[in-house]
Amino acid sequence: MIMYRHFLVPLDGSRLAEAVLPGTLELARRCEARLTLLHILEQAAPASIHGDRHLRDLPEAAAYLSEVAGRLEFPRERVTLEVHPNKESDIARSIFEHAGELGADLVVLSTHGRSGLREWISGGVAQHLLRRKAPPVFMLQPTPAGAAPAFNPRRMLVYLDGTKSGEAGLSAAEPLARACGMQIHLVMCIPTLSTLDSYHAAIGTMLPGTVNALLDLAEQGAADQLRAHVDRLQTGGVTTTVQIMRGDPLHQLVESARLLPADIICLTTQGESGLAALGTEAIAPKILTRFSGGLLLVHGAETSPG
Repeated sequence: MIMYRHFLVPLDGSRLAEAVLPGTLELARRCEARLTLLHILEQAAPASIHGDRHLRDLPEAAAYLSEVAGRLEFPRERVTLEVHPNKESDIARSIFEHAGELGADLVVLSTHGRSGLREWISGGVAQHLLRRKAPPVFMLQPTPAGAAPAFNPRRMLVYLDGTKSGEAGLSAAEPLARACGMQIHLVMCIPTLSTLDSYHAAIGTMLPGTVNALLDLAEQGAADQLRAHVDRLQTGGVTTTVQIMRGDPLHQLVESARLLPADIICLTTQGESGLAALGTEAIAPKILTRFSGGLLLVHGAETSPG
């Protein structure tokens, strides 16, 4: 089980990236974790980033991190500053190399920093996010005005897809919920005939009764899975509720988070290049256009040794 004792917080020098810090401190206090603030110098860096002057060399970056650390209402002895001295072209790869080298349990990113979600989910950068040994990644987005969001997490929604590898998100969410005193809301979604993928929808058109019966069986199987999870979690002292939804997973997930309301959504990523837990690598940005809380991404693909 993951123990959240060390958070890695990459900062690109912009105020938008720094908007993640208050929420990070809230989690770190509850987990009694330490922080490493990281800046990676970039090759061919632009003159400015999100309206702030880009950091160009090691002394400037070190001074910046020191100034940020001085503003934190957090024990200074639990904050480490790290500047990668060599200019890099692949910031994503460098962040995750640092995460491994430093033994970070959680990487915290702002969705609007230069290393933010929209870049992480697209192209080759997403593959670094989903690498098999990457620690969980926690995303927070600034307010529309670019400020730090209010963040006092009490409930975490964990989406399960019914697969064994898909339970990796729950394995990561449970210790975080326990450390932070949060409730867990487990969600599974069974499609309807109208929301099946094209292949299964074609079968459903020819055999609607059979497909509906299979979907009903899937719902019963989901109920059995959720019941087992609830028994284990509540025996361990984590208040847990469950919900089985029918329909489009994205719509149902966001609606469930809104009604709960959830402060964090946890998704398990599958494979090297996509968020297959909900069918598409574009799903996380779509969630964040409708959900203002935190997003916990956990790699769940089964891997072979080596």
